[in-house]
Amino acid sequence: SDDEDGGGFPERLYELLSQPEVSDAITWMPHGRSWIILKPKAFERTVLPKFYSAKCKYTSFIRQANGWGFRRMTQGPDRNSYYHELFLRGLPHLIRLIHRPGVVKKLPSDPDNEPDFYKISKVSPLPPLGAKPKEMQTFDTAGQVQIQLQQSGRMQRSAVSGHLPGAVPSLERALLAKARAQAQAQA
Repeated sequence: SDDEDGGGFPERLYELLSQPEVSDAITWMPHGRSWIILKPKAFERTVLPKFYSAKCKYTSFIRQANGWGFRRMTQGPDRNSYYHELFLRGLPHLIRLIHRPGVVKKLPSDPDNEPDFYKISKVSPLPPLGAKPKEMQTFDTAGQVQIQLQQSGRMQRSAVSGHLPGAVPSLERALLAKARAQAQAQA
């Protein structure tokens, strides 16, 4: 079943993070690029049975997150939060691009190369919680990402994920392809 094999995990996690009544146990970080479990025991006791299964444990949930490619931040203001380049508040359509890899070893932490989501958010903010679709359009355009990357000149960090260029090439290529297709359709 989906509960046992983790099918749809990112979609259910996104839905879970959209529920205000659970925000005291699990919530988006202020920048919307990672999420954190604030109260693991309450999360396991009250949230997991409602959104996953009565048998789901905190450790299993974290194992699922790791298996879907979420990384844990190990330092700074985002310490112990989890992120994925395609899992961003207000941009649920990107979730469909997340694929669960085959057999996955937990990647070792790399504190020296963790993204600074607060700096990234100053350049490329995400939609606020509860944003309406029209408000989200200004955040949801590949053209805007391309312009921000070009304006930076050096292109040191991606406006989408904060990783070094090439670290998330498939996402950047997909966004740029979408922008080109939209431009061609309008021409």
